[in-house]
Amino acid sequence: TCDTYQDIRTSVTDAHAFLTRTIATPILQSTPHIYISALQLCPRSSSVFTNYAGRAHGLMAVGGTAMKRRENAPLAVWHIERGINCFELFPDGTHIASGSSEGTVSVWDATNGILVAGPTEPRGHSIHAIGVSHSNKLIVAGYEDGTVSVWDATNGLPVLGPLHGHFDSVLTVAFTPDNTRIVSGSRDRTICIWDAFTGIRITDPLEGHTDSIHSIAVSPSGRYIVSGSADRSIRIWDSSKGTLLSSLLEKHTGPVWSVKFSPDGARIASGADDNTVLLWNMTDGQSISLQSVFQGHTEGVVSVDFSSDSKQIVSGSYDCTIRIWDVTEGGLTAGPFERPVIGFQSVGFSPCGAWFFSGSSDGSVCLWDSSRKTVDEVPRGHISSVESVHFSPDGTRVVSGSEDHTICVWDVYKGTLVAGPFRGHTAGVISVAFSPDGTRIVSSAYDRTICIWDATDGKLLIDPCLAHQAWVTEVKFSPNGLFVVSCSDDGTICVWGAAKGTPVVGPFQRHTGGIFSVGYSPDGTRIVSGGSDGTICISDSTTGELLHGPYQGHSDWISSVSFSPNGKLIVSGAGGKDRTVAIWDAYNAELVCGPLHGHDGGVLAVSFSPDGKSIASSSDDRTIRVWDSKTGGLLTGPLKAHTQSVRSVHFSPDGTKLASGSRDQTLRIYDLEYQSNHSDALNGIWEVSDDGWFKNEKSQLLFWAPPELRRSFPRPYNPITIGPEGSLQVDYSRLRLGENWHECYQHK
Repeated sequence: TCDTYQDIRTSVTDAHAFLTRTIATPILQSTPHIYISALQLCPRSSSVFTNYAGRAHGLMAVGGTAMKRRENAPLAVWHIERGINCFELFPDGTHIASGSSEGTVSVWDATNGILVAGPTEPRGHSIHAIGVSHSNKLIVAGYEDGTVSVWDATNGLPVLGPLHGHFDSVLTVAFTPDNTRIVSGSRDRTICIWDAFTGIRITDPLEGHTDSIHSIAVSPSGRYIVSGSADRSIRIWDSSKGTLLSSLLEKHTGPVWSVKFSPDGARIASGADDNTVLLWNMTDGQSISLQSVFQGHTEGVVSVDFSSDSKQIVSGSYDCTIRIWDVTEGGLTAGPFERPVIGFQSVGFSPCGAWFFSGSSDGSVCLWDSSRKTVDEVPRGHISSVESVHFSPDGTRVVSGSEDHTICVWDVYKGTLVAGPFRGHTAGVISVAFSPDGTRIVSSAYDRTICIWDATDGKLLIDPCLAHQAWVTEVKFSPNGLFVVSCSDDGTICVWGAAKGTPVVGPFQRHTGGIFSVGYSPDGTRIVSGGSDGTICISDSTTGELLHGPYQGHSDWISSVSFSPNGKLIVSGAGGKDRTVAIWDAYNAELVCGPLHGHDGGVLAVSFSPDGKSIASSSDDRTIRVWDSKTGGLLTGPLKAHTQSVRSVHFSPDGTKLASGSRDQTLRIYDLEYQSNHSDALNGIWEVSDDGWFKNEKSQLLFWAPPELRRSFPRPYNPITIGPEGSLQVDYSRLRLGENWHECYQHK
């Protein structure tokens, strides 16, 4: 039946994708991880997961919104080398050619990303274009100096060139289907046709474009050449005579970056800076009509390609997404496939159509499953540093502020987005905090403004208030919720009415430099501040008068200060070379405990527990430590889960959890009551190798994770992480490692 056939087809397609993922990654090095890693991180809609996960036991349980985003995640990702300007998939789909800014050509295995030929001898000029012959034996490269060269694809040796004919950079190159000619387009606005054996130019330069030529393609018959230009036009040429046959003008409203013929020769696809893909019907070189306009990209389309059956078009864009379009129906059939890179430079279908590749300017190559369909949008996490985190008063939510200019509110237990992202700041968010009743959120940013938001729907309750003359480094609500205190890199402190955003006290100065942290005493009568001058001051919250201080003891700038819950103590953390935590008497400036040494980098944030017995500190050294506030002894840590500096840390209202935000773009929730119930191999600090293996302190393999999940993977004491791909939750309690791995799978 049709249903049975479709089920079989789906199973085969999913099995192929699973095998591609496994073969293309280091999982192949360790058989147990076909179950431990590959199966558990397989997209949940895959028939491989649905058919076999139920038979597997003793595996980690993985959940969260990030797993939903895995549906359209790459099959494989390789970082081949930096400085890559252009990529081209071989016609047989077995290899990928790349051209670099150093003028070298390299050939990579398309199944595992291993270098198989090259890099070629540098020519001293950057390569801007690359093409592969239909025989898969030759590679043509176009250079910044206007020359063209041909290389042997098997050994990287020079075959032909450099060929001189252009007067400016060569931006696009291609072989004719019979491999006898080479076509090149240049910034000098001309096209040259070369004999692929002798290097002789066959015709005079083809002229007609009024700006740089960014893309050329040759029809399957070899009769026609299509060119796309920054002059916004597409032109069709006779390849044997070099004559202009057609000009498609003013259909695109921006530079045309990419053009391709369909394999059946009946259509042309074009991608342009106007964010669109256009599909053209072509009867002959002079009979061309616009068939479809594909819209969906939010930035310029830099690369397009047809599937081998001419039924689909893949497009890559500066918006960091790839989309697949239906040629007949005219709609989106798969995607958007997303990756946080600096746009895609090249995309191309494999000959079988089961997968496609993408190459990006960061030197990464991805293989994608083209059978994946469009999926419902899943909320992302922050896509830049998480600068500040704060629990809601009831402990069920945590708010985060990021350098990506947004504020988000998350469910502490599920990791789902409860509200946001809130948009209103025009620069990175530095500080966020809930009001005492949990109904409002205050934020400050590098744009020098303060905003107050409805915590439920993100509505701005007051317009952004231009608060200081420099960055507003921290904001806090007063205990009664009526006021907000702010401090700034301009060296001032100000108290604002929370209802209207009008100044009530200040601005007043307490330090000889910028102020990085500020906070209220529990009774709301005092304000503590810490500055770049290494001092701590306590001021009257109603008058701004100095009450105590300046406290001196740190040898570098104060990054964070906070009152204890009873108001009798102050904790401070210092950055730079100081790297210590100190506890002070809030009334006489005496050092009560510390300085506490342990961090290997500057301390960036400190927080008292609700009962005042513990202090959490986070650091540039990527760790969090929890200290006894009375003795200064280390209670917990170092907790090393983040991969970059930990910018913020905050206790939950019941003291059982910590939240942290990091420059690695993640927010983590920690269970301070965590009791180990898993394999001993999971204890201690983990390290992540460049190839994706998580290893323990004995360098034993724990599991492998794909690039998009590595920075977000939770530790056993860290039940949930929220990163750019969404939330990730992992239960390790049943994971079997070591000699017992074979017990993971049971045959039925």
